[in-house]
Amino acid sequence: AGAGQGPAAAPEPHIARALDLSDANAGVPEEFFLLQKQLSRRAGDLADAAREGDDAEMARAFGDLAATCVACHARFFDEPE
Repeated sequence: AGAGQGPAAAPEPHIARALDLSDANAGVPEEFFLLQKQLSRRAGDLADAAREGDDAEMARAFGDLAATCVACHARFFDEPE
């Protein structure tokens, strides 16, 4: 994987966009897919920095990756009651 490509670092399958309204994922907001793509890209950036042994870049990339996690969880996960 090249810079920011992600699949080598995060080979998990992605949730696919709905092709039509009968698909189970038709109700998933577009923002979710954008965050999913960002997460994969940032995981790839972290993997690239780790391969290069660049500690400062790893710290930055990890912070960016964690920020994506926080953004997604803040938007799509409800607090337990």
